[in-house]
Amino acid sequence: MGSLRLHIFTREMPMTRKFVCAERLAWAGLLAIGVGGCHGFIPDLPAAPPNPPPGPPLAPIVWIRLNAFRVPIGVDTLRLTWSSTNAGTCEKGGDWSGLLIGSTSGSQLIMPTVPGTLTYRLDCFSLGGTASASASVEVLESSPGILP
Repeated sequence: MGSLRLHIFTREMPMTRKFVCAERLAWAGLLAIGVGGCHGFIPDLPAAPPNPPPGPPLAPIVWIRLNAFRVPIGVDTLRLTWSSTNAGTCEKGGDWSGLLIGSTSGSQLIMPTVPGTLTYRLDCFSLGGTASASASVEVLESSPGILP
């Protein structure tokens, strides 16, 4: 008794078209008799889209804070903390000066020596723009009720 098997495959044809082909194989003893053909074609899929170009450079984000809003003169526990992201370089400003090269985040202890309002500003720069942030503290004169 013979067996019947269906074989489906794709075949490259001239002009790079792929056709869906089917072939029926009928087995008669040791002899396989094939009957089939190719019908229709599979269109070539479009190429994958290229990677999108990089977006514009991001503007920096800056954060600065002091651990107190009001302190007496001579207190050395005033801590200034700053941080930035997307910044290439940052510059200190206000009552704090200098460049922060290679360090766009950190903290520092400050001992105010004059009464009044002190403002600490941080300006950061990148190819995407600039950003600034500031923090202020009121420095009070020493008095018998306030320890230096």
